[in-house]
Amino acid sequence: MSLEKILPYALVPDVPGVYVCGCFERWVSIQLQAVRALNLAWALRETGRVGAGARVCVVGGGFAGLAVAAGLGRGGAEVTVLERHGALLDTQRRNRVRWIHPHIHEWPRDGALEPRAGLPILDWTAALSADVAAQVLDGFAVDMRRSRIDVVTGARPGPLPEGFDAVVLALGVGVEKSFGDLPLRSYWADDEIATLRDGPARHHLVTGIGEGGVIDALTLRIGGFSHAEIARAIDAVPGMDAVRAELLAIEAAIDGIPDERANAILHARYAALAVPAAVDASLRARMRPDTRVTLNGPEAFPLAARADILNRFLVSRLVALGEMTYVPGKIASIVAENPGYFAALDDGTAMRFDEVNIRHGTVPSLRAAFPEIWERYYPARMRLAHLTPEPYWPAGYYGPT
Repeated sequence: MSLEKILPYALVPDVPGVYVCGCFERWVSIQLQAVRALNLAWALRETGRVGAGARVCVVGGGFAGLAVAAGLGRGGAEVTVLERHGALLDTQRRNRVRWIHPHIHEWPRDGALEPRAGLPILDWTAALSADVAAQVLDGFAVDMRRSRIDVVTGARPGPLPEGFDAVVLALGVGVEKSFGDLPLRSYWADDEIATLRDGPARHHLVTGIGEGGVIDALTLRIGGFSHAEIARAIDAVPGMDAVRAELLAIEAAIDGIPDERANAILHARYAALAVPAAVDASLRARMRPDTRVTLNGPEAFPLAARADILNRFLVSRLVALGEMTYVPGKIASIVAENPGYFAALDDGTAMRFDEVNIRHGTVPSLRAAFPEIWERYYPARMRLAHLTPEPYWPAGYYGPT
């Protein structure tokens, strides 16, 4: 991968010196955002766009923002990080429910269960969200001491920062959408989702079949849900080698085709998988007694190309086993009742639920904070295929890995 193939994903047409990092990507794990950031820092340094002594502003104090700041700082740039919240990694540092693993999105490929991120900067090991944030913040504190990096928290929204040689907009993928008048239950702030409750099983609606939706649905149904722990258990079942090979063959079959066609292919081929009975028995043994889950999405089938393979596989098994229900259709309305919620689809289907989780994607932060940049960047970015985030910097560039 040449430097000239990385930069088009970051350049803003007709706005020299302004670069976008990880604000419009299909794969958005913490690990992949850090890799994108270090790729960009390498490209900016090696093309001379950001040299030693350059003054750089990084807007955004999330995982991508910290990684690109540290990467440019190691090249001798003077970096200022602007974060609108009162602390860096503000959303992740307070969550002690979501378990973060650096490579599980690669399952069933080799290396998917490796717990260490393996980054040359701000490295971390699989843990709860708050603990991963603490590891990264400890590493960033070391880079702040060794490089010229300043942090400004509580930064107010406004125009593009001035007086810098380069500005990197690392605002993340956006702010989660709510629905109607319902209060937002953020993915990172939902601290009760894994808590078992006494009493009869509560019926949950999870609407959205991207990563946030399917992970919520799996967390609600599988006790003590951990991707890596479940992957290790099912990998050990005799006969799973053939299943893993077929899953990768399916992935190759849907590569580059429209989502609607991919959705149908995924449904048909996942349904035809010869899954060992021991896998299903293991999953059934993990089912929470306190929940029922209805998963909803506008697609005809519950498996979407935008979700990771492991998440798709687990959802497909739970639906096949009757441990999760999928209802297709667009949500027309959700009304809070006392108690519970009343949800209606656009075809007139009506359902009542005890709890509702809305996972309808995000409003892009770049569009909300810098609409004029978004108008220039978005059309140009849409002409590019999604770049698979791999480490393109040479070995030893940032230090030992």
